[in-house]
Amino acid sequence: MALVVVAGNNSDRSAEAIGALLGRYRTVSLLTRGICEACPAARMRVTAVHPGQRVALGKGCVLVCLDEGAGPAEGQGVHLLLREGLAVPPGLEPAQVISLGRGSKNTVTVSSLQGERMMISLQRTVESLDGNPVEPCELPLDLPAGIELYEALAAAAALLLAGFPLP
Repeated sequence: MALVVVAGNNSDRSAEAIGALLGRYRTVSLLTRGICEACPAARMRVTAVHPGQRVALGKGCVLVCLDEGAGPAEGQGVHLLLREGLAVPPGLEPAQVISLGRGSKNTVTVSSLQGERMMISLQRTVESLDGNPVEPCELPLDLPAGIELYEALAAAAALLLAGFPLP
């Protein structure tokens, strides 16, 4: 099972949004302060970590940092999804850092956005949670009202890291 941990000041809201997007493609368990939807058949679990909470993460985890309130974190081998402009949380030794943003220098970016439909671009090869390469590609994704761009980028990246291609 893939574990996606969303850290930061808005972690509950972002975890709910990312969980909703992921739930369109895979069965997901969502665990935040406001929601606890545990599904025994889920292949992905999304959870929120709040500012001030220490979190120890290990290999096979995906840590999502979308705002300054992320951290402190400890661990090695974590796959870090990091909003552009943010620093790696202290104490964390990620297996890889995947930047999320609008610019072409980011690992995961938006190549086009028309209304609620967007094309997400993986700009370079990354390593999946099971160690296989994920080659650059473009992925279609709907962006429902209330979901922020960075949450959509994080959801698409988490799907790719977990080995679930988008349709």
